Amino acid sequence: MARRRFLWHLLALAWLAMGASSALASRGFSAAERRILAEIGRQRAAGLRPALVVDLDNTLTDSRHRTRAAARIFGHRVRGARALRGLRLEQIRYDARQTAQRAGLDERTTARFERFWLRYFWHPSSMRHDKPVRRTVDLVRAAKAAGAEVFYLSGRTSELRVASLRQLWRFRLPDARPDRLLTKATEAVNTSRFKRGQVLRLRRLGFHLSAFISDAPSDIAAVQDLVPCALVDFPVGPSRRPAIDVSTLLLSTSSATPGR
Repeated sequence: MARRRFLWHLLALAWLAMGASSALASRGFSAAERRILAEIGRQRAAGLRPALVVDLDNTLTDSRHRTRAAARIFGHRVRGARALRGLRLEQIRYDARQTAQRAGLDERTTARFERFWLRYFWHPSSMRHDKPVRRTVDLVRAAKAAGAEVFYLSGRTSELRVASLRQLWRFRLPDARPDRLLTKATEAVNTSRFKRGQVLRLRRLGFHLSAFISDAPSDIAAVQDLVPCALVDFPVGPSRRPAIDVSTLLLSTSSATPGR
């Protein structure tokens, strides 16, 4: 049994090394990404415990695929919602209301789609539709190769933990284990306050936070006094965009999963 565990450990190390080297070799990093990786290297050289904290939805996972799946099902079930059936990925908006308005649905049908979307989008089985955002996935792998510990900090709730872990495994992300996935207990917990609390907790545990990466300006505004931040320039985003510090890095997702 001990020999088997040892062999599995060796395989895991080899898999991580291959993933990291592939990411570094296959894609040139932007100036902002190189700054994050250089900071991790400096922290490691100083004997610190660097950690990269990363959001999930529309940061590591392209969640538009989940909305498009919901739109297709609803469009086939409901008269007056046929326009949702054939939406291309680039036509999917941030949420159900924006997507329905983009498709020209009336208010009554839009409200019905919102209710359906909430149930479908946040159901564990729907996570299978998401695709990886390659730029941020590659950055996370490179950060791990540079010596950072990776934490996945999400506004998802505890009932989505198993599905979220499976996503991390499917995307072959490093440190994809339960203690590195930080989620809210319930939907009633305020996401930004939750993320600030988790950042403070990681600092108390002795981690030196190299960067917090998210597509949500509200989350960055909540932690920007505690950790260097990078805003993911995802194709869709929330309508409410609070002010964030000018020192916030901007990460492009120009090579995000194309509309297929």
